[in-house]
Amino acid sequence: MQTQFDIRATHNRTLRGFLIYSVAVTVWLGLASIAINPSFSSVRVASFFALTTTYLLPVLGLGIIWLLWRLNQQGDGKLVLLPLLAGLSIIIGGALLDLSVTVLNSPDLADEGNRFVRILLETGHPLSFVYAHWLMTQAIFVSVFCLLWIGFLKHRENLVRTLRMAEPSSTLDFLKVATGGAELTMRQWLFPVKVSELPFLYHGLWVTAMTMIFGNSLFRCYAALEWLDVIQPTVLGRRIVIVVSAITALVGYFVVLWKLYQSRR
Repeated sequence: MQTQFDIRATHNRTLRGFLIYSVAVTVWLGLASIAINPSFSSVRVASFFALTTTYLLPVLGLGIIWLLWRLNQQGDGKLVLLPLLAGLSIIIGGALLDLSVTVLNSPDLADEGNRFVRILLETGHPLSFVYAHWLMTQAIFVSVFCLLWIGFLKHRENLVRTLRMAEPSSTLDFLKVATGGAELTMRQWLFPVKVSELPFLYHGLWVTAMTMIFGNSLFRCYAALEWLDVIQPTVLGRRIVIVVSAITALVGYFVVLWKLYQSRR
């Protein structure tokens, strides 16, 4: 399938670079989160890796911003003010709410659950340094989320264009095309057995990004309610909220994409 924008990661260097770097950073942070676990606190290598990763968080985030900025330049969609501001308000508002109630309720960050903040506190870093690092990292990664939203708005025409070219005939067919399976059979989409049967990563990027940023915003609002003692914090409750937030954001993404597709038919 050919569009004005090459959605194939194998042919688009900017898209490929962003995907590779993002996956690498995600895996890196995942391993660091495991290394921070108290079970590995006595392992010197694990502790060193976790602390080094914590120091590098702003740098890793800036790398994502640079690559995402380049990818956004390839989108040909116009930024419409209302949806732009609505999305940015949800992203920034959720972050500010969570951060503000955290500082108000635990100014020394003793009750902060962020593992990367915890390791700085537990290794004796001054509170001023922890605050500076924490706020800078938060600002950078909130900026990443904002750029992802802007990226979706700029690339939405490419996503809609693939839907128009495929002309899905059912809801399931729509989901297949919307997740990058326009050139695949239903069996290949649901049960790929070869690399050539994998869907386009370009579509998966936006599905994942929108689910992540808006699911995260919903969860941060829930976390703020915990800080304010409106909700009793429980492990099960948090897990349920994470799942519900992700599903809500995912459904919202497909609904928005469907409406965009219908409006351009």
